[in-house]
Amino acid sequence: MDTDASAISLERVDGSRNMARFYQLSVEIDLFGHVVSVRRWGRIGSHGRQVTFLQRSVAEALSEIQRRADEKRRRGYHDVEPLRPGGTAETACLAGVAAQEKPIPLQTTL
Repeated sequence: MDTDASAISLERVDGSRNMARFYQLSVEIDLFGHVVSVRRWGRIGSHGRQVTFLQRSVAEALSEIQRRADEKRRRGYHDVEPLRPGGTAETACLAGVAAQEKPIPLQTTL
């Protein structure tokens, strides 16, 4: 399964309305080998909510997430770089900050 086609990440940010939302769609294989479409959404920086739907095929799941993504784009969401499963915009931001910080030397006393 092509990872780029099977994961879509969207965001909607409007500072004047104090709005910072994420919406992630993906096609995954569950523990029992079933094809599922997964929707995750919430405020950026939170874990948000998640719902999983059983699909008949990968093609059906891909068309479902594409249809949902198109709906969200019409409502003002824009595409962002997909994150690894379970990641959030906050963890991606923190990883970027951590990469720029200098390591702090450990002090030990004996």
